[in-house]
Amino acid sequence: MPKNRNILVIIVCLVLLSVISLLTWAILQTRQLESAAQELAVAATREAFLTRYPATLVEYSHPDFQEIMPTEELVRYLENSQRQLGSLNSMVSIRGSVVIPSIPTRQTTGSAEFEIELDFQNAPANVIIEMEMLDGYWLITGFTLTAKQLMD
Repeated sequence: MPKNRNILVIIVCLVLLSVISLLTWAILQTRQLESAAQELAVAATREAFLTRYPATLVEYSHPDFQEIMPTEELVRYLENSQRQLGSLNSMVSIRGSVVIPSIPTRQTTGSAEFEIELDFQNAPANVIIEMEMLDGYWLITGFTLTAKQLMD
């Protein structure tokens, strides 16, 4: 009887160790995905206002976003906005959230939304950048710039 009990204890310990390992891996994976989403949001926003061509924003645009906002229109939108706002002085803050399902399926994907506060030469502004995970990569599904100066 003690031999069977020892085997049972070993099996239970191995199962618990496996579960703990799996949970640790899932937590690390989630943190990496959250970090990657935030890094993409910052890089795409910074480049959109500091260079002539928003390569990161274009390269990581979701096909649905590209359909709504073709590259030429996006570039024109950014140029017109910068003409009114002036040059970008700094990115003041970023806040947002990332939702990653515990068990990813084809129907449930990760999503992220960040609001980035910007300080331009002529006025402050905010960018809302939305993303969706597709095939293990974050793709931008929305990029909205708001500023009081742009509404006048």
